[in-house]
Amino acid sequence: MRIKVVGTGRAVPAERVATRTLEERLGLSQGALESVTGVVERYVCQAESQIDLACAAATLALEDAGLEPGALDLIIGGCGVPYQPLPATAPLVMQRLGLVDGSAAAFDVNSTCLGFLTAFETAGRMIEAGQCETALV
Repeated sequence: MRIKVVGTGRAVPAERVATRTLEERLGLSQGALESVTGVVERYVCQAESQIDLACAAATLALEDAGLEPGALDLIIGGCGVPYQPLPATAPLVMQRLGLVDGSAAAFDVNSTCLGFLTAFETAGRMIEAGQCETALV
């Protein structure tokens, strides 16, 4: 594929939970989960939603690329777990970015842990096919 990434952004929830805290809550011996998963801590959404985090990351990616939201003609959400059944995550992000309905295609792809890769490849193929020029994944 002859596409390029012109900007990136990321967002994580504010709250962190140590695996040892989860082990205590679940009545497991200390180190039981950590030894199996290798995960020492994880981020947990309490105050933020998936949409909040997606929009924060999208805003940073657009700033990094020097683009306004109106430059987008494709938004693809690549979530392992959807925010809700309908509408999908991508149209909700599109709405929060201030884009009007129909100004960009917006849809999700759900392929578990490979969601981002599937979304990225789909966007690349659509760009190469001339179906869009600027995508947010």
